[in-house]
Amino acid sequence: MAPSLVTNKKLNGQAREMLSNVIKFFEQEKLNQAPVIPLDQCVKRASVAAGVSMRTIERIRLEAKQNALSDQPWSTPDRKRNVKKSKLGKLNEMELLAVRRIIHECQENEGFHVTLKKIADAIRTELELDISTSSCRRLVRNLGFKWKTTQSNKRILVAAVKSPVKEFETTVVEENLICGYSSRSSKTFKPKKNIPEGTHQYDLMKQAAATLGSGNLRQAVVLPEGEDLNEWVAVNTVDFFNQINMLYGTITEFCTEESCPIMSAGPKYEYHWADGHTVKKPIKCSAPKYIDYLMTWVQDQLDDETLFPSKIGVPFPKNFSSIAKTILKRLFRVYAHIYHQHFSEVVQLSEEAHLNTSFKHFIFFVQEFSLIERRELAPLQELIEKLTAKDAR
Repeated sequence: MAPSLVTNKKLNGQAREMLSNVIKFFEQEKLNQAPVIPLDQCVKRASVAAGVSMRTIERIRLEAKQNALSDQPWSTPDRKRNVKKSKLGKLNEMELLAVRRIIHECQENEGFHVTLKKIADAIRTELELDISTSSCRRLVRNLGFKWKTTQSNKRILVAAVKSPVKEFETTVVEENLICGYSSRSSKTFKPKKNIPEGTHQYDLMKQAAATLGSGNLRQAVVLPEGEDLNEWVAVNTVDFFNQINMLYGTITEFCTEESCPIMSAGPKYEYHWADGHTVKKPIKCSAPKYIDYLMTWVQDQLDDETLFPSKIGVPFPKNFSSIAKTILKRLFRVYAHIYHQHFSEVVQLSEEAHLNTSFKHFIFFVQEFSLIERRELAPLQELIEKLTAKDAR
């Protein structure tokens, strides 16, 4: 088997001297037209050629075998390795909110079986952050979560304190609530919509996530240079669906037929459901039923390859802008309902920072491309002005 090539590596003086010795050794054999040392004496040949002791060659030979078995890189003896310092103490607000989202997704997926190891694995995968289980425990605790033993002797993760990030005043109920999901949440809490890996839209999604990590939401929504507007809108629409899906999933136990008999955003705004196909005439229904209709309808649109193509070369429909605007307009209504009817529960769950940042991101995006008419935003206009005042152009 041919040896692997070492590419893009800067060799130090000792390594360059060693390679010079090897070249001279081969050149001498070329002049002699015969091996300087018999070919079957590999260790001795390597020792003489490199100009190092046979003992050193044996040690390198042994390390090569160990590296091959464990897929480890070569080490430098007597040199302190540059250990990557943990970023945990320097995570910005967007990264902390991303960790909080990951924790809730782990809870939704794992239920009572969620563990620190599973949370740490998810953080490593999604944020590409090298984090140990012990560091994960500290991070989870700093975000206001703690482990609690229930009467049935099961350990669950609960929100212990209110998040320190607060955008506007509200009354906080001093009560710890389990950050879990009710038995009915599986109906309304839709599966996460994933963009196929390897597609251009997947690359766009990763680019958007990287920009979000900078904490500059206004810059994060700007169309990247040279990219197609429809693809950018499609990728972000999927992301907002997933965000709203997760946010509403945390409060489904509070949004019931009894507590929310109508889909409203305060006393002035009420929404009736119609999709133009299965429900042509608008119907009055409870908030959980309306949101279930809505999220199911949106998911069907996103899964339709003729409306949201993910394959390269497949064009978007001519009316794609109209489709996206309708989806985003309806998703806004979920934000409006949560803020008007369930903000106190959001605070109890220590989710207000995540909700505010998600909504702020959403508003910057629809403003950037004029995707929702101002009159549709009226139920939250005062909040919009307050959240976006610091980032006004």
